Amino acid sequence: MATRRTVLKAAAALALPFTDGPIGRKRLREFGLRIGLLSPGPLNAITDVAGVTVGQATVIDPAKKARTGVTAILPRGTFGSAPCAAGAAVLNGNGEMTGVLAIRRTGLVDVPILLTGTANIGIAYDAALSAIFTTRGSDIPPNPVVAECWDSLGDIRARHLTAEHVLQAMKSAASGPVAEGGVGGGAGMTSYGFKGGIGTSSRLVSKDHGGYTVGVLVNANHGTREQLTIAGVPVGQELRGYPAERARSASSIVMVAATDAPLSARQLERLALRMAMGLARTGATANTSSGDLMLAFSTAKFGTVPLADERLTPLYQAVVDATEESVLNSLALGTDVVGADGTPCPGLPLDRVVAMLKSRGAIR
Repeated sequence: MATRRTVLKAAAALALPFTDGPIGRKRLREFGLRIGLLSPGPLNAITDVAGVTVGQATVIDPAKKARTGVTAILPRGTFGSAPCAAGAAVLNGNGEMTGVLAIRRTGLVDVPILLTGTANIGIAYDAALSAIFTTRGSDIPPNPVVAECWDSLGDIRARHLTAEHVLQAMKSAASGPVAEGGVGGGAGMTSYGFKGGIGTSSRLVSKDHGGYTVGVLVNANHGTREQLTIAGVPVGQELRGYPAERARSASSIVMVAATDAPLSARQLERLALRMAMGLARTGATANTSSGDLMLAFSTAKFGTVPLADERLTPLYQAVVDATEESVLNSLALGTDVVGADGTPCPGLPLDRVVAMLKSRGAIR
């Protein structure tokens, strides 16, 4: 099985930087932190859900003040496969996720799910359309799903993302480990006053409850420093002066959940809503200017009879746990960067955070 280090080494061969170099950074789980009640899958990533693939393209060029990218999630790993049941939800709606009306009308998603910066929506949507038409050769109008956050660490107005980058992300989508932090659609994002971006996690439901897998991937660009909470510890309040927090005008997060449990569109909307609870555990309050957007889909064979509602509770636990850890992973893998305006954005100081969590008994 490919390791995270293997993925990052392979990414270094790409024409564009894949990341700021998070080798040496670790997820907090690797320091002993355990989040929630359930255990993660082998990769602790959305790709633990069989068939789901993720690809990313990162555009970082300090000379051009470029720091952006795109992350592509393919629910069944290919363009021409059967649709997935899907549901969407909104916690605070100051953001955009295209294709949501179609999902709510049909209860299905059969297109790539793209996460990127606000100014890149049109570029990503157009590139996805081209890829879908080329692959399917169909006249049925698709509705690509493109979700955005305001990636303020780069020069947003320059719109450095191109259709080629979007196609690169979709074509490179694969199972296996998923790079996190300032990569793909998370390249220009900040979260809780630190470098944020892409984070992912998964949870396994016990065999007694079906043995299903739930995976989550987030693009975190939300929260203020003082809000950050890890395993109940008010970490952000104690790091308030490390160093001064960047001024910011908005904050958002996009959350995507996948499961192999056979669920209806209605049930998946309810599953999507529970991601807000995992987000809240990390301290977020969905402020007035935030766009907190959620989407959940099932890879179960299309047409399979959905579970009874009474069997959903373990899946709710799984998605809450996985969302919380996804947000923390986005922070733990974020590195120190300098924004397009010359203002530094620090990565989460793992040494101080781990010491703090140990002193409070959160890491034993």
